[in-house]
Amino acid sequence: AANPVLAEVAAAAAECLVAGEACLTHCLRQKDDSMAACAVTVRDMLASCQATLSLASAQSKHLPAMAALCAKICRDCEAECKKHADHHAECKRCMESCARCAAACEKAAKG
Repeated sequence: AANPVLAEVAAAAAECLVAGEACLTHCLRQKDDSMAACAVTVRDMLASCQATLSLASAQSKHLPAMAALCAKICRDCEAECKKHADHHAECKRCMESCARCAAACEKAAKG
Protein backbone atom coordinates (compact mmCIF):
# COMPACT_ATOMS: atom_id res chain seq x y z
CA ALA A 1 0.00 0.00 0.00
CA ALA A 2 1.35 3.42 -0.96
CA ASN A 3 -0.31 5.09 2.02
CA PRO A 4 1.90 4.71 5.13
CA VAL A 5 -1.14 4.19 7.39
CA LEU A 6 -2.37 1.37 5.17
CA ALA A 7 1.10 -0.16 5.12
CA GLU A 8 1.31 0.02 8.91
CA VAL A 9 -2.11 -1.60 9.33
CA ALA A 10 -1.29 -4.37 6.85
CA ALA A 11 2.05 -5.12 8.54
CA ALA A 12 0.53 -5.07 12.03
CA ALA A 13 -2.37 -7.31 11.00
CA ALA A 14 0.04 -9.77 9.35
CA GLU A 15 2.17 -9.84 12.51
CA CYS A 16 -0.97 -10.53 14.57
CA LEU A 17 -1.89 -13.42 12.31
CA VAL A 18 1.49 -15.07 12.87
CA ALA A 19 1.49 -14.48 16.63
CA GLY A 20 -2.18 -15.43 16.93
CA GLU A 21 -1.78 -18.75 15.14
CA ALA A 22 1.03 -19.68 17.53
CA CYS A 23 -1.02 -18.58 20.54
CA LEU A 24 -4.12 -20.46 19.39
CA THR A 25 -2.10 -23.63 18.81
CA HIS A 26 -0.56 -23.27 22.27
CA CYS A 27 -3.99 -22.80 23.86
CA LEU A 28 -5.42 -25.85 22.10
CA ARG A 29 -2.49 -28.04 23.20
CA GLN A 30 -3.18 -27.46 26.90
CA LYS A 31 -4.40 -30.55 28.73
CA ASP A 32 -7.27 -28.66 30.37
CA ASP A 33 -9.63 -25.82 29.54
CA SER A 34 -7.62 -23.11 31.36
CA MET A 35 -6.83 -21.42 28.05
CA ALA A 36 -10.29 -21.75 26.50
CA ALA A 37 -11.21 -18.07 26.83
CA CYS A 38 -7.87 -17.12 25.33
CA ALA A 39 -8.43 -19.46 22.38
CA VAL A 40 -11.90 -18.02 21.70
CA THR A 41 -10.60 -14.45 21.82
CA VAL A 42 -7.62 -15.25 19.58
CA ARG A 43 -9.92 -16.89 17.06
CA ASP A 44 -11.97 -13.69 16.78
CA MET A 45 -8.76 -11.69 16.43
CA LEU A 46 -7.49 -13.92 13.63
CA ALA A 47 -10.70 -13.45 11.65
CA SER A 48 -10.69 -9.68 12.09
CA CYS A 49 -6.99 -9.31 11.29
CA GLN A 50 -7.35 -11.39 8.13
CA ALA A 51 -10.20 -9.18 6.94
CA THR A 52 -8.30 -6.03 7.90
CA LEU A 53 -5.16 -7.18 6.09
CA SER A 54 -7.20 -7.91 2.96
CA LEU A 55 -9.00 -4.56 3.03
CA ALA A 56 -5.81 -2.59 3.75
CA SER A 57 -3.99 -4.36 0.92
CA ALA A 58 -6.87 -3.54 -1.43
CA GLN A 59 -7.03 0.08 -0.21
CA SER A 60 -10.73 -0.57 0.35
CA LYS A 61 -13.14 2.22 1.23
CA HIS A 62 -14.41 -0.16 3.95
CA LEU A 63 -11.08 -0.23 5.79
CA PRO A 64 -11.92 2.52 8.33
CA ALA A 65 -15.00 0.64 9.56
CA MET A 66 -13.19 -2.71 9.64
CA ALA A 67 -10.16 -1.14 11.32
CA ALA A 68 -12.37 0.27 14.08
CA LEU A 69 -13.82 -3.19 14.72
CA CYS A 70 -10.41 -4.86 14.47
CA ALA A 71 -8.99 -2.41 17.02
CA LYS A 72 -11.73 -3.37 19.50
CA ILE A 73 -11.20 -7.09 18.91
CA CYS A 74 -7.42 -6.73 19.22
CA ARG A 75 -7.84 -4.83 22.51
CA ASP A 76 -10.00 -7.70 23.80
CA CYS A 77 -7.38 -10.23 22.71
CA GLU A 78 -4.60 -8.14 24.23
CA ALA A 79 -6.45 -8.11 27.58
CA GLU A 80 -7.13 -11.85 27.53
CA CYS A 81 -3.58 -12.77 26.53
CA LYS A 82 -2.21 -10.45 29.21
CA LYS A 83 -3.65 -12.84 31.82
CA HIS A 84 -1.25 -15.54 30.58
CA ALA A 85 1.67 -13.43 29.32
CA ASP A 86 3.87 -14.01 32.37
CA HIS A 87 3.65 -17.79 31.95
CA HIS A 88 3.34 -18.36 28.20
CA ALA A 89 5.62 -16.75 25.61
CA GLU A 90 3.00 -17.32 22.89
CA CYS A 91 0.44 -15.29 24.83
CA LYS A 92 2.96 -12.52 25.50
CA ARG A 93 3.84 -12.25 21.83
CA CYS A 94 0.17 -12.25 20.84
CA MET A 95 -0.61 -9.59 23.46
CA GLU A 96 2.17 -7.36 22.15
CA SER A 97 1.22 -7.79 18.51
CA CYS A 98 -2.43 -7.06 19.33
CA ALA A 99 -1.43 -3.83 21.08
CA ARG A 100 0.49 -2.72 17.97
CA CYS A 101 -2.29 -3.75 15.61
CA ALA A 102 -4.96 -2.01 17.68
CA ALA A 103 -2.93 1.21 17.69
CA ALA A 104 -2.44 1.05 13.91
CA CYS A 105 -6.11 0.26 13.35
CA GLU A 106 -7.21 3.12 15.59
CA LYS A 107 -5.27 5.48 13.29
CA ALA A 108 -6.76 3.93 10.16
CA ALA A 109 -10.28 4.06 11.60
CA LYS A 110 -10.06 7.85 11.59
CA GLY A 111 -9.89 7.71 7.81
